[in-house]
Amino acid sequence: MQEFHESGTVMEPAAVAAALAKLDQLVGRAEDDNLGGRSAGLSGILRESIRPLVNELGKRLSSLPVQLLERPEYADFWALKWSDVLRSNRKTIQVKGTHVYQKWLHSHIERDTGFDTVVRELLTANGSSYANPPANYYRIARDPQNLAETTAQLFFGVRMQCAKCHNHPFERWTQDDYYSMSAFFARVKQKKDLEEPGPNPQTPGAEVIYSDRAGEVTQPRTGKVMPPKIRTSAAEVSDIGLSLRCLNH
Repeated sequence: MQEFHESGTVMEPAAVAAALAKLDQLVGRAEDDNLGGRSAGLSGILRESIRPLVNELGKRLSSLPVQLLERPEYADFWALKWSDVLRSNRKTIQVKGTHVYQKWLHSHIERDTGFDTVVRELLTANGSSYANPPANYYRIARDPQNLAETTAQLFFGVRMQCAKCHNHPFERWTQDDYYSMSAFFARVKQKKDLEEPGPNPQTPGAEVIYSDRAGEVTQPRTGKVMPPKIRTSAAEVSDIGLSLRCLNH
C-alpha cells in the first residue's frame, strides 16, 4: 500500500515504520552513552523534534485506507473484477455490451452502492441490454437451469449443478430444490432489439429482456411442474415473497 501526495512522491508505510524505529534506536544510544546532563538534553531534544513528525505520520497512516478507497483506481479495479465474475465478454454481449456493463458496475462501486441494490438491479433487469446494462445478466446465462446455477454460485456461494440429475450427495440441495430455483427464471426471455441491431447480419446487436406470461419448469424425474421456491434452511423450504416473475412486471 502506498500514500500518494500532490507532489508526486510516495511514502511507504513500511519505510516510515523502519525510519521511526531507527530514530528510536539513536535516542536509546544517546541515553546509554552516559553523557550526564548532555545525554538527557540530547535525548529530550530528539524526542521533542520527532514528536510532531510521528503525530503527523500517524494521522496520515490512519487516513490511508480512506484515501485509497476514494481513488479512481479502486473503482477501476473492482469494476474489472466484477465484470470477470459476471462473465462479461464480447462474444456473448458484444463490445458495446461489455462497455456499458462495466460502466454500470463502475458507477455503483464509485458511489459505494449497497450490494443488495446491485444484485436486485441485476436479477430484476429488463429492457434493452444496451440501454439498461444489468439486463446483460440474462444474455450471458440464457435458460432457467443455467440462470439458477449461475445465480446460486454467484450470490449464495453454492454449486447446484450436481442436483440437476439427483439429490446432491454432499449438500442439502435436492433435485426438487434445483428445479424450483430454476422456476424463478422460466419466464425470462430474450428477443432482438430492433433499435440496436448489429453492424452486419453476422454480428448481433442488443437484445431485449422481458418477462413472458407463460413458462414453467418441470422436474424430469417426477414430471411435476415446480413452483418458484428456494430452500432457506435444512428443514424448511419457503416461498419467496416476491418472485422474479412479479419483479420483472
